[in-house]
Amino acid sequence: MGLPLLSFLINGVLIRPTLGTSSPISGFITVGSITLAFIFSLASLFHVIVNGEVVFPQRTWLSFGYFQVEFGVLLDQLTSIMLVVVTGVSLIVQVYGMAYMKSDSSYVRYYAYMSLFTASMIGLVISRNLIQLFIFWELVGVSSYLLIGFWMNRPSAAEAAKKAFIMTRFGDFGFLLGIIYLASQNPSWLDIPTIYHAIEGGNVS
Repeated sequence: MGLPLLSFLINGVLIRPTLGTSSPISGFITVGSITLAFIFSLASLFHVIVNGEVVFPQRTWLSFGYFQVEFGVLLDQLTSIMLVVVTGVSLIVQVYGMAYMKSDSSYVRYYAYMSLFTASMIGLVISRNLIQLFIFWELVGVSSYLLIGFWMNRPSAAEAAKKAFIMTRFGDFGFLLGIIYLASQNPSWLDIPTIYHAIEGGNVS
């Protein structure tokens, strides 16, 4: 997640203001970062296959009284496979984009949005708890909206982005209700490994 996020910041904060909106450097930076992310994903999958799942301790990010927003990383077989899928597909799309978007005046903005989308997807896949998962789900929705409406001067693109944004909000609402329900039943069920163990033990049906 860190590499695409760094690519997003470099494209948006450094390259676009200093080298212009169509600098080809942004494509090389983005493709380079996602290539490294893909290699790390393959290494993670190999590690999980050989040594089993990896669960990193959660760290408190925000605290509101008894309510805490924690961040952690879960790497099991499913997440490792999905990491390879996400980074692999993203790499193919971004390599293709170097040729497809090369004459576009918003070349840098495209790669900034793609980097944000990829970082959000990776964050979603490796999320340790449901609050973290929901946050990255929302970031995926935002970056999807930005990409769908990339050519904002085209009415069709703007309308498609608006429809996608509105429709995904229904899913977000259901997702949030599910999180609230689980938290009301047992706050520890917000932790994804805990949910797995509860299901295996027959405590959740």
